[in-house]
Amino acid sequence: MDYEDIIITLRAILSANDQGAFSQLVKDNHPADVASGLAEMEPGEVRRLLNMLPAVIRADVLGYMPVDFQLQVVQFFTRGELAEMFVEMSSDERVDLFRQLPEEAQENLLPALAQVEREDIRKLASYDEDQTGAIMTSDYATLTPELTARQAVEQLRKVAPD
Repeated sequence: MDYEDIIITLRAILSANDQGAFSQLVKDNHPADVASGLAEMEPGEVRRLLNMLPAVIRADVLGYMPVDFQLQVVQFFTRGELAEMFVEMSSDERVDLFRQLPEEAQENLLPALAQVEREDIRKLASYDEDQTGAIMTSDYATLTPELTARQAVEQLRKVAPD
């Protein structure tokens, strides 16, 4: 499906409030393509559509949107909805978005997150943009020592494709 078709389909799904069709669209297309189409819509409309998806997929699609558009969209989410997405986002994407939130929104969001996520955000956000720590992630994958290099790479591709 090309870019224009995605936009047309998104508008039809929104009009019909068709959760099944939106789930299928996301399943059949890369999240980046869906995010590009959503970026052509109004932030409130994007929120309505994203809330049709499970939090993990919602976070994945949101992660492909430009940060400035993410900021516009997340203003329409409740604190609970936003916290649910933050938990599912990769740590580096989560911190990038968190840094862009107004201070009041940051202070409102943190209590809604589990202690682990709060500490992770605080730690990664403490680095200045020009420091190496600013581009770090706290995500990790584990491998067993008996794997060959080839097996290790194959395992990483399965468990940590990004």
